[in-house]
Amino acid sequence: NFILQLKDHLLAHLQGIEYSGDKHDFTDEDHDQVIFANNQLHKHSVLQVNYTTYNCHILDSTLN
Repeated sequence: NFILQLKDHLLAHLQGIEYSGDKHDFTDEDHDQVIFANNQLHKHSVLQVNYTTYNCHILDSTLN
């Protein structure tokens, strides 16, 4: 099941488990924490990060 394998991969990544090729045993409760809105995945080529500097200026950076 592709969706189950994808959820396993995402959960392992989010929990900092290094990929070793082995299958991880996540519970149904763990899998329920990963939700795909409208059953869709999207690729974004730009990331915008908003942050506050040490002197309280609000800035943003864009990464391609």
